[in-house]
Amino acid sequence: MAEVPEPLLDSWKATTGEPEALSALASSKRLFKEISSWQSRLVADALNVGASWEDVGEALGTTRQAAWARFRSVAEEVDGKSIPSHQEVRVVQQRVNEELRSLQTKLRNFDQKWRERQTELTRQTQVLERDRREERKQLQQEIRSATAELRDQVRRLREPTP
Repeated sequence: MAEVPEPLLDSWKATTGEPEALSALASSKRLFKEISSWQSRLVADALNVGASWEDVGEALGTTRQAAWARFRSVAEEVDGKSIPSHQEVRVVQQRVNEELRSLQTKLRNFDQKWRERQTELTRQTQVLERDRREERKQLQQEIRSATAELRDQVRRLREPTP
């Protein structure tokens, strides 16, 4: 059986010994803190001897997820981890945000270069297409000219010679 800590017993006696409800209510704040602290130690002890979060949740009349959420700091202390401070979290968030901004800038630059290259390739394609049309037109002209010349030669060959 877990021994009740002396500060908790003192808080209990002080709260229950108050003659007025309002005074007892004010005193109960300390009692609540002592009970919460003792509960955290009991959870840590239970986890240290192999209890699962399912077991802890059941003992508290709640789910394992709710128990873990409430006593996460205890679990991390048992596992040898510590909860990061708000400052540590802010520093990491700031680094992540800076890296994200840097990557977004790189992405914008990449997109800009891609658009410029696409514009250049479109221009080159238009030049190639124009050159192709001109060469095709010239070849068609040569075909028409060669065809006309061949017809003339065939016609001359068919004409009677004097």
